[in-house]
Amino acid sequence: MKLVRLFKLLHTFYFVFCSSILSHAYASPDLSSTLTVSKNDHQQTLTLEQMKSQLTTHEIIFYHPIYKDQRRYNAFKFVDVLKIYGGLPEGAKHIFFSSIDGYNTSLTTKAFKQHSNAWLAYEDLTSKDGNTFELFERQGKSFDPSPFYFLWKDPDTYHEIIKWPFAIKEIKLESIKDPYAVIAPKPNSTKKVKSGYKIFSDNCIFCHSINLTGGNIGPELNLPMNITEYRNDKFLRAWIRNPEPSFRTDIS
Repeated sequence: MKLVRLFKLLHTFYFVFCSSILSHAYASPDLSSTLTVSKNDHQQTLTLEQMKSQLTTHEIIFYHPIYKDQRRYNAFKFVDVLKIYGGLPEGAKHIFFSSIDGYNTSLTTKAFKQHSNAWLAYEDLTSKDGNTFELFERQGKSFDPSPFYFLWKDPDTYHEIIKWPFAIKEIKLESIKDPYAVIAPKPNSTKKVKSGYKIFSDNCIFCHSINLTGGNIGPELNLPMNITEYRNDKFLRAWIRNPEPSFRTDIS
């Protein structure tokens, strides 16, 4: 009799537990999450709920290079997202992404048009940690891709030139040839200076800023004074090779 009771308890526990796991495997996306799109002087903000009412949700499946497994996402075609915000403005050269944590990056419209498999995901259907998007680790720190994750279905696009920004809160569409021209070196600068600027604008400006142009995950490098004025070359070389992830820009 004791075994019968035990088996009955196990039976009940198993189905209650499995039902709980299946129905609460991950948190549902927050329908009040917003995405702001700015086009030159015009700005529009929509909630996820509004976007879902205007766009078709697609379930996409592909190998994700960060998680190193097959992922299933609920996502909108990025080209459709742009349409409800009025599409790309004429002559637009860049698409800028701003994330909740201060990371900023840009994608040329040329690269966007060359790779048509761009998606804006709002839910990870394979999340295993109870979050809408499964967290991932980088440099010993956890990152949450919600509320919106810009993805390419072709994993070959995962490299430094074609970005996969996450935790997106704003997208800017601007007709600017060089988005960082305000900090660009003068035309008569040396080749070494111009090369250094290119390295910075290609690799560093997404997290760091100069004169508040760029990201704010890493420290501002020229305000209130240039970093070379209070850090020596030995420190800077070591820091560039292994940056401290806890630094942030906040001089306001």
